[in-house]
Amino acid sequence: MKPLNFIFTIIISSLILTSCEQKHNLVAQIDGIENDTIFVHYGTISDFYSGKPPKLDTVYAKNGKFTYNIPSQENYLVFFYPKSSVFTKKNGNDFNSKQIFIETLIEPNDKINITGKLNTYYVDYNATGSEFNQVYSTLRSSYIQKASKGAELELKIDSLFSTNNRTYSKSVMKLVKERNKFNNIYKKAELKYIKDNPKKSISAFFLTRQNKKNFELYYSTLPIEVKNGIFKVGLNSRVERFNRGDKRNEAKSKIAKGKPAPNFTLKSIRGKKIELNSISKKYIVLDFWGTWCPPCIKGFPKMKEYYSKYKGKVEFIGIDCNDTDKNWKEAVKKYNLPWMQLYNTKELKKDVSVAYGVNAYPTKIILDKNKIIVGVFTSESDAFYHKLDELMK
Repeated sequence: MKPLNFIFTIIISSLILTSCEQKHNLVAQIDGIENDTIFVHYGTISDFYSGKPPKLDTVYAKNGKFTYNIPSQENYLVFFYPKSSVFTKKNGNDFNSKQIFIETLIEPNDKINITGKLNTYYVDYNATGSEFNQVYSTLRSSYIQKASKGAELELKIDSLFSTNNRTYSKSVMKLVKERNKFNNIYKKAELKYIKDNPKKSISAFFLTRQNKKNFELYYSTLPIEVKNGIFKVGLNSRVERFNRGDKRNEAKSKIAKGKPAPNFTLKSIRGKKIELNSISKKYIVLDFWGTWCPPCIKGFPKMKEYYSKYKGKVEFIGIDCNDTDKNWKEAVKKYNLPWMQLYNTKELKKDVSVAYGVNAYPTKIILDKNKIIVGVFTSESDAFYHKLDELMK
């Protein structure tokens, strides 16, 4: 063989061998999974904290081993759980324990290795390859078996509810409190880590999972480089959320029978700006809802019935909240909602749900012809419709 051809052959052989060596961002070996579909939920850190639904994917585990590559050069929070771990509740809905999730942060150049074992209600695993995943999995292993009791209790509660027997009500409430206690065990472990390691980046992540009191107590202990690090968007979103909650609570005292309704201006489905005070000579129903809210959707048929019944006397106004413009418009079209539809802004100073102290959906508020509040009604109940019938007599 000529030298040049020999060198060329070596180069080609090297390229072929290199291309056959599969390099993955994550390799996992979980005993107990065997051959199974692995569901994947993932999103960028910004998407995660903005409340966007996760993107969905699947991979396949063979003899408990599976691999995953992140889809682009961004930092992703990625959650894995096996199909076999999903329980079916008595109503037919799926239930998968959050203790079953393998939770990871995957950065573009990461090579994460995970080993673990699938148990009935949880996966215990160890991750290496990055400080975040190693710290997270080690801390998680310290409490996960005890925390998994929450999933066991969830299924027990479901079984009791399905009997429809009211004698179980006290028992169910006791179990709900127990379940919540176990489900929140992780918060104590993570809070201790924050206290002991304020300079670690993962402490910012843990802090985004704490309540308002703990957040405000420990946010100031984080150095500026941690506050401005990879989880900056998460910390900022918590600050905004707590500010929003404070303003909503302040507003609640002003949203009551006999009080004047705050004025607002919002965009209609056709892009027109609608001001509340421009509507006159009619009773007004403000219906705060969202496409993500099953009770809101369930209530549409009765709302349509009452819209037809009183549309000459009452101005029905739907106010879509915590949604995307696209989902809102698609839902209005899909459910054929004939009354006025407005899109609530996410800007805190102009958020109408905050100005009206709304913290449950749906919330319906009746105003008289002078924009005075007649009644506030949360969830789907007959009380709202009875009040409307009473006013229209």
